[in-house]
Amino acid sequence: MLLIIFNPYKVDDYIVPAGGVIENDSDLGTRRLDRIAGVSCGEDLGQVQGILKKILNHEPRILVEPKPTIGLIAMSDRRINSAFRPWSKVADDSDLCFDRQERIKIRFDEEGVTIPLPRREVHISKNL
Repeated sequence: MLLIIFNPYKVDDYIVPAGGVIENDSDLGTRRLDRIAGVSCGEDLGQVQGILKKILNHEPRILVEPKPTIGLIAMSDRRINSAFRPWSKVADDSDLCFDRQERIKIRFDEEGVTIPLPRREVHISKNL
């Protein structure tokens, strides 16, 4: 039997998993902003992702490197979700988060892209 015991680690420590090294790089002054833009299933995925790319390209606080990513992350019976993951400086993180969400909503409205609202069906029966 193999037993490995690790001491508590500090921020600068490295953890070595089987596939390589994971380094804590939070001190580099950048942060990835993870958001999801959900739209109705009938929307054109290419159009939606094109809108998201335009928003990235016109926002100076979003860093060019590391490269931002946009991609389909989930599909359900009512919506398709695209992940929207740009990088920014830590100092810009909070303002950029709010501004970006507002910009997505405005652009989707301008382009006629539908954001589905949660919905429940209630069936009432007199035979209880």
